[in-house]
Amino acid sequence: MHIPEFLQKHIIREGRCDDVDIKHELNNYLKLQFSQAGLVNAVAEYDIYLNHPLLDSLKMEDKTIKKVIIQYLLKKEMVLNVIDKQNAGQASLPATIREMVVNGYNPQRSGDLQIITKSGVMDSPKTGMSHGVWNPYDAHIPLVFYGWGINRGHLTKETYMTDISPTICSLLHIQMPSGNTGKVIGDVIKN
Repeated sequence: MHIPEFLQKHIIREGRCDDVDIKHELNNYLKLQFSQAGLVNAVAEYDIYLNHPLLDSLKMEDKTIKKVIIQYLLKKEMVLNVIDKQNAGQASLPATIREMVVNGYNPQRSGDLQIITKSGVMDSPKTGMSHGVWNPYDAHIPLVFYGWGINRGHLTKETYMTDISPTICSLLHIQMPSGNTGKVIGDVIKN
């Protein structure tokens, strides 16, 4: 994606979301709602991490905090949706986006909520770029195979990052990793 400043110059919808600003804004809003500071631990790469030890000590339900955050963020111009990651499989989203959120969720490491921004919005401070949104301009990653055992040509069908490892394992005639979820990109390999 072009940087937001370029898009703005050409009158194309754009924006920046700064994780630090979002965390600060949410904590200020939640303090007004619940008279408690620090309910959000972090905001990183569109993930919102709640302060669970604090919530537990105050006997506050995270479900209540999540609902308030979602309602607040959905009023923002740059926000398309906010997803409770524990329930992402049932989220009212296009199937492709829902699958990306579900596939990226790890209960031990992921945030509690996922911000889905509108097209043209970038997660970065006032300078620089980022990577990690659902939009095709950011989610499409070129992949090149060449050399021994590789078919000549190009492929236009959708493949996934998880397909790289099984394809290389197939080329090397070795067992795939035990946690493998991808499939061999058969069109790449010479018979």
